[in-house]
Amino acid sequence: MKKCRTCSRWFIPTQNQIKKSDFECVKCARERAKEYRANRKAKGNPVVSGRMSAEWYREYLKKYYSDPSNRERRNRLTRERSKRKENAIKVMARTITHHAVERGELVKTSCVRCGDKLAEAHHRDYTKPLIIDWLCKKCHREEHRKTKAKGK
Repeated sequence: MKKCRTCSRWFIPTQNQIKKSDFECVKCARERAKEYRANRKAKGNPVVSGRMSAEWYREYLKKYYSDPSNRERRNRLTRERSKRKENAIKVMARTITHHAVERGELVKTSCVRCGDKLAEAHHRDYTKPLIIDWLCKKCHREEHRKTKAKGK
């Protein structure tokens, strides 16, 4: 038995609450969630099925990316990430591919799976930067999901 952190009533916590050390009874948790949703809605973030509307999200991203401090921070983090040893090979492969396309050594084609004209380069092996597959964004994500699931 644990004491609720909000109302101080005794209750039996779930396994998840024990794992997170978050001891709040069901009644208080529901009340807090209801309050949270009402506050978000009042601030202009309409929550539909637990997600914000696409219009609100687009507007949020527009503000976020237009803020110079966010842009500087993201650029700095990207530079730091590209300098890490495990990412250096990937960055080099992408750079070599980009320059090869600019010089005309590599020709962009449509997606090899679905035929979409907007395709991006996919490296199966970053140590061979000019051996690539052209995949659209959707197929590219799917390919990475498969690779991640295999544990590579």
